[in-house]
Amino acid sequence: KNEIIIQLNLYPEFKQLPENNKIYYQVRAIDKNALKSENSLHKSFYLNTKNEAPGKISQMVFPADSQIVKSKEFSLFWKAASDKDPGNSEESIIYHIQIQKENGKIINDSTSAGMTHWQLPFSAEENAKYNYKIRAIDAYGAASEWSKTFTFWVDAEVEAPQLQEEYLSINDTTIFSEAYPVIRWTNIKNVDPGSNNAPLKAEILINFPDQDDERIYLQDISSNYTFQDSLPFYDNSWGYFKIRIIRSDSIYSDWSNTIRFGNDFYPESPSSFNIISPVLGQDTLNTLPVFKWSASEDPDLNDELMYTIYISEDSTFYDDVIIIDAIYDTEYQLDLDDELYEGSRYFWKISVEDKQGNRAWGSQSDYIPWWFNAGEVYDDDTQKYNDGKAILYPLKPNPFSDKVELSFSLPYYSSCELSVFNLRGQKVAVLFNEMKNRGRHTFTWNLGQKKFSHLSAGMYIFTLGVDKQILRQKGILIK
Repeated sequence: KNEIIIQLNLYPEFKQLPENNKIYYQVRAIDKNALKSENSLHKSFYLNTKNEAPGKISQMVFPADSQIVKSKEFSLFWKAASDKDPGNSEESIIYHIQIQKENGKIINDSTSAGMTHWQLPFSAEENAKYNYKIRAIDAYGAASEWSKTFTFWVDAEVEAPQLQEEYLSINDTTIFSEAYPVIRWTNIKNVDPGSNNAPLKAEILINFPDQDDERIYLQDISSNYTFQDSLPFYDNSWGYFKIRIIRSDSIYSDWSNTIRFGNDFYPESPSSFNIISPVLGQDTLNTLPVFKWSASEDPDLNDELMYTIYISEDSTFYDDVIIIDAIYDTEYQLDLDDELYEGSRYFWKISVEDKQGNRAWGSQSDYIPWWFNAGEVYDDDTQKYNDGKAILYPLKPNPFSDKVELSFSLPYYSSCELSVFNLRGQKVAVLFNEMKNRGRHTFTWNLGQKKFSHLSAGMYIFTLGVDKQILRQKGILIK
């Protein structure tokens, strides 16, 4: 057959030939006489004694390592892997991709032969971080090492920084005890990847509606998450606060909820207040009277006022004192356990106290206690005119000479003045000017006194002033 087969690997020199290289050779014939033929034409072959895996992927085209991607749907691109094996072209290599959202499920996929890009089979999650790596596999199944782990973030939408309100040092229960309080916040979150170090500003709005005072501030907050107003807050007042965060590229967060806060720098006493009933010297209709008073005012915010009533037959309140406390209304009726004795006179006073123990008294009753009589009143005239009006009865006798009797009825304990005027409107006498109890009263004017001897005969006007009510009766003096 004239074929000569030479097995090169049996020759030691063969092992010196470089692997994965193109080897050139020639053949010539030599006879027994050492005569040599001409060399044959050059021939060549590739030496590939073993299949080697493709090279490791070292370069990503897109996205580059740690790149921020501005889309949720895109493809990965990389530089093709090299393969030293002769006959293994780039077009025969497939690529295995392994991708994982941070702390998420690992997804494995492969490309078709020769493809150096891969379309994400899912829509990437906004603001998410993804890690991935790639390896090359040749036509004989030899796989390269995995590439290093590459990273990218998805930022398809521009989003404002987020202020977590639960980390604000101010809330709807805050009451500041100083005029220049410091307001703090933490955990401002820049949700867009790569924006955590972006310069931030806080826009702060503070409003005191009772003082018609609205303040707006813009403050850099790159590292200092505190605010202190340069103007003082108002004592014993309510204010309103809200804040929003602004990125350096003019991206604004939403305003926070409006937060109401209070200012109360010093504990202050409740105001004094007035007793309404029983009035001083009043006869009650029963032995379980109703006590009424006006409300005390407390400038301290969120303070709670408690009233206490003291009742005793002793004006010094030394013994047998009825004390009713924890009253939060401006009216209280005695219950059966504290029923008063019929026909007895009682002294009473009332105080108000705040949470800090500051106290005030109604109608200065701590200095001069008020008193009333317990039990029914049987004066017909007083009952008849118990509608709040006083009565001045006709004079007895009339005309009169040396004495005249004047009677009147009062519906309640009142300040009264009984005066006498002549027909010229001149006041010629003041018979009394004093407090009188409720009920009917009689006064006798004795004209025999020396100080009235100058009065001439004629008509006089008797005038009774009771609070804002003026009553008149005519009388004739004869001599």
